[in-house]
Amino acid sequence: MNKGKFIYTNQKTGTLYPAKELSVFQQILFFILLCCIFLIPTQEKNIRLYTVLNFLVPFLLYSHESLLQNIKFVGWILLWGGIFIVSTLFRIFILPSSYDYIREFTELGRIFILIPYLLIHKKYFGVQGFKVFLFFIVCYIFSDFYLTLCETRVLPRGAFYQFVSQTYYLDAVKDRSYLAKGWSALGGIHGLIMAFCIVFLTCLVNIRFKQYLCLLLLLMCFYSLLASGSRSSMLAVGAFYILLFIISFIYGQRPSFILILVVMIAILAAIALVSSGYFAKLSVLINEGLATDSFEYRQKFWGIFLDILFTYWYLFPIGWGKTIFFMSKDQFFTDNDYLTYLLVHGCIITIILLAIILNYMLKCYRRYKILPAMETIRFYLLGALLVVSVANPGFSYPTILILLVMFFRFSNISINNYLAHRK
Repeated sequence: MNKGKFIYTNQKTGTLYPAKELSVFQQILFFILLCCIFLIPTQEKNIRLYTVLNFLVPFLLYSHESLLQNIKFVGWILLWGGIFIVSTLFRIFILPSSYDYIREFTELGRIFILIPYLLIHKKYFGVQGFKVFLFFIVCYIFSDFYLTLCETRVLPRGAFYQFVSQTYYLDAVKDRSYLAKGWSALGGIHGLIMAFCIVFLTCLVNIRFKQYLCLLLLLMCFYSLLASGSRSSMLAVGAFYILLFIISFIYGQRPSFILILVVMIAILAAIALVSSGYFAKLSVLINEGLATDSFEYRQKFWGIFLDILFTYWYLFPIGWGKTIFFMSKDQFFTDNDYLTYLLVHGCIITIILLAIILNYMLKCYRRYKILPAMETIRFYLLGALLVVSVANPGFSYPTILILLVMFFRFSNISINNYLAHRK
């Protein structure tokens, strides 16, 4: 056994673990942090509470050592925030409408919310922390599946469902059971979270990690995804599986039999359920395709934003900020993250962020054969988010941004060795 300061080695498996294991209290703290990420309501009236809690709670797990280790990333985020502040001050004198400072600096909170998660002590991102994360994901998917069954009226809508419905769901869509929301405020966000879980679990199955448990969870996630009615999330999941099988074929890697089985079951079940009219709204969406009202609606308000964009074209490099949403009078979302980032942050920041993502994915692809497990998961998560962001919030949704930072912190030798040896 190597009794170094940070790791010790299990000589039977060669697995590396943090020297300082998490105490029960620390595991509870980490579990509470995960609750803040996934379970704080994100309705518009609660989004500021969500931002504040997810900024403050991680400081309970703070480590000065993590600050020094991630100082470069913290510096880049502070620079991004600083550029946004300067751009906002400049826009005050340019745009004619009344400026909503609170809305503008809510976006600043969306940027700075990433910093506390870079400052969490690295011991929370060791094997025990990852086990707590897996336990939480299992609990989350089971409870979300129960809520989805209640919303689709497979199960009775008991007191627990009524509480979640009143607390989490937006009033405008509360009665639209054909857009199942689970723990989320909207069906689209529910589909986004389920797509994230599907990619994560599928990658675990593909490396032969707890395959039968992941198979069960995947089937639940597929049901919840279909019930959410989120076509962009379904398309992202489909693109992910196509990419996974193509890359596996190119590099001569055989996908897990369980993975092939779950994909076949999911496809057949989806065909059977949709064709029988079980997901009535989804049937309409598939039959009418681009002619559906929701796509016409998207085209309408995308046109509104583009008109404003060309009116104040000289702000293109730095963006128009959140004020542009109020200039459109009745629309606060674009349902397209590329357009959102372009409007709020301008073309310079948008191009830089896309270049960073694509450059990382290209590097991962080039060394795919030797890519560690957690980096493989990040590669596919980013690929799915690039697709879903075309017609849905993706990179702009705070939970997704936080989870990407969490997976960055989990990408260490102890986790990769744990996944490689623990089947």
